[in-house]
Amino acid sequence: MYKKKSYRLLASTFFCLVVACFVFSCSDDKEEINESFDSGMIKLGFSSFDDFHEVRSRSITNEMLEKYKDINNYKVVITRDEKIVHEYTSVKDVPGSLELKNGSYKVTASYGKEHVKSRDEFYSAASKVFAVQGNDQTVSLLCEPTCAKVSVNFSPDMSTYFEDYKVDYSTSALGTDVATWAKADVDPWYLLVQPQGESVKATITLIPKAEFKIPAGTLKKYAMLKPNQGWKLNIAPSYNATNGNLGITVTIDETTNDIPVDIEVPAEWITQE
Repeated sequence: MYKKKSYRLLASTFFCLVVACFVFSCSDDKEEINESFDSGMIKLGFSSFDDFHEVRSRSITNEMLEKYKDINNYKVVITRDEKIVHEYTSVKDVPGSLELKNGSYKVTASYGKEHVKSRDEFYSAASKVFAVQGNDQTVSLLCEPTCAKVSVNFSPDMSTYFEDYKVDYSTSALGTDVATWAKADVDPWYLLVQPQGESVKATITLIPKAEFKIPAGTLKKYAMLKPNQGWKLNIAPSYNATNGNLGITVTIDETTNDIPVDIEVPAEWITQE
């Protein structure tokens, strides 16, 4: 009798252990399955703009643009609820894939510093908000300037007829200030413009030489510019020796890959302010 009870007790104990192991095993498997869906693998892809093209300028300008086109110069920041989750000083330091917990994130790649007007530096960046829901995905960013590029090519003949001449650019960010392109300038201006685009004004000031007996005057041109667009003006004198009329012609430079902007291009005669 005693032996039978012992056998029953042993059998019952063994059965309980088996059930317990099974329960624990299922519980562990369930936790592993849930954990696998609590995060996702993210691959980040980056590229930089290629719409600002060479103009007649010092080599330093071309070198500067090359730095902006090199995506490895861009830093990368990943945030969640405005708190930094990952930060990298260079795109090349970003791992091939990142594991992130489920949630909403924002990734930003940027290089440079934003200025209202500058000839030496501008800001290029891209941001994207994405959600991780236990899935694998690729997030791609195209980094572009927040500014527009403006430049002027004065014909060498301008100095034959004009004592002085310049172009003043006006934007909403500049307010009462202007970005001045003097007659001897060669480097473009990078001007902060509204993301949706805005009307940029170019005021051309002309001071004829005394022998032409014509008062100083101004002309105004306008162009709708968005970030990463370029506007280049060719300005040349227009002189009629028969009647002594002096003016200029203004055309868009068709030899560059800047995004063209429609403007009127007939001969323009100086008008007194």
